[in-house]
Amino acid sequence: MRLNELLGQDFKDDVLDKSLDKNVEILGMTADSRNVLPGYMFAALPGSVVDGAKFIGDAVKNGARLILAAPEVDFPDGVETVLRDANPRRQLALLAQRFFKFAPPQIFAVTGTNGKTSVTTFIDQILTHAGQSSASMGTLGVKAGDYQFPLEHTTPEPVMLHAILRDLYALGVESLAMEVSSHALAQFRVDGVKVNVAGFTNLSRDHLDYHENEHTYLDAKARLFSEVLVQDGVAVINRMGAKSNFVEQATSKAGRRIFTVDTVNADLTLTDVTPRTDGLDFTLTYQGETLAVTTPIAGVFQAENIALAVAMCLAGGLPFKHLRVGLEALAAPVGRMEQVVSSPKGVACYVDYAHTPDALMTALMALRPHCKGRLICVFGCGGDRDAGKRAEMGRVAAHHSDDIIITDDNPRNEDAALIRQEIMQACPAATEVADRREAIKAALRDADAGDIILVAGKGHETGQIVGDKIFPFSDHETLRDLVKELTVGKGEDD
Repeated sequence: MRLNELLGQDFKDDVLDKSLDKNVEILGMTADSRNVLPGYMFAALPGSVVDGAKFIGDAVKNGARLILAAPEVDFPDGVETVLRDANPRRQLALLAQRFFKFAPPQIFAVTGTNGKTSVTTFIDQILTHAGQSSASMGTLGVKAGDYQFPLEHTTPEPVMLHAILRDLYALGVESLAMEVSSHALAQFRVDGVKVNVAGFTNLSRDHLDYHENEHTYLDAKARLFSEVLVQDGVAVINRMGAKSNFVEQATSKAGRRIFTVDTVNADLTLTDVTPRTDGLDFTLTYQGETLAVTTPIAGVFQAENIALAVAMCLAGGLPFKHLRVGLEALAAPVGRMEQVVSSPKGVACYVDYAHTPDALMTALMALRPHCKGRLICVFGCGGDRDAGKRAEMGRVAAHHSDDIIITDDNPRNEDAALIRQEIMQACPAATEVADRREAIKAALRDADAGDIILVAGKGHETGQIVGDKIFPFSDHETLRDLVKELTVGKGEDD
């Protein structure tokens, strides 16, 4: 793309430190100097750990033609042209959108502490069954029909994000449902995305290792509605979710249209939620029309997530009468309140990604109506993350479980034993089993008919992070393997 096309009409010559032929081709862009190729733009972004400005020299040696940086950055000799911006992260997002140009015409974006993956997956499924070419993007990666692509982050960095959007457009995707994390919003990754419908699930404690406090965390989430959502877009607010009032006020102040979901007095109402042993029943009402829904998905909280997904589809123009087929065919996302297997004793074993106090409480409370015996919880907490939530999760487990086994999650660079100790201070009656496989095995061994086992924290993940290494580990495969051992009589110790 020519430089004058990339910069657009809003740019003036004085933003460039040195003159450059505006017809010169910019062949690519990156914020990683190791990925710079001749003719690229390099974005020297400030960071909490690494400052991109330190790598400008490397980028120039690799052939960078244009450098994007903050006004205060000093440059080594040999830099051809510098584009200065007070917010280079946001500018990178806008330039990436301009460079890659194409994206699915309708984009649904979901944010909140819990439920993002479920809501985006449900939107994708509903639209697909309604005959649209749909895709989803988030913690589980990118999925568009048979096309799947793993992601390192829930919401990718701007250059990768817009490259994916272009590829989805080329695949003929009409609608994309994407998760938007608080990190992405704080770092302006999605500011170039034309979001047509934005949805809010809820907000509770999480990521305070990154955000200064809960207020900055909430402010980051609210940006999706007050700044990123296109002016004529629709904000869909789950009023049943914590902190929804704040988000609704911020959205209203920004002049965006609001579509609400609640049990009463809302655009879409959710009523008659009834847990069954094999799923849920509930009723949705919209503009005088009523739809009774029966789904095999477990967990009362999933009724809220389904309702939010439905509301976002309605806000995006899907007729209410086209919902039934998709709702009847809904399947839970991988690792989200997912019943993986039943043991030979008739113990239902669930895996859930719950890794915050609120998510763990929600998961346990959702399973309680389905449980005829004991509710057994196996979980741990990640290292190098918000340490303050460890004791809170221990208290939640102690209050809502009958038996608890504390084990390792992803300890990363922390002492795993100390993490377990911090959790157990709030649930001293819990059993401590460091090895996650052995912990799950102990739960299966002790459980009886009618009990439910919840293995929480890792959900869909297929690896365990210890130090700087990732070791293969899946809660799903571990449960299946152990139940298979029990089935053939090899599950007991000699």
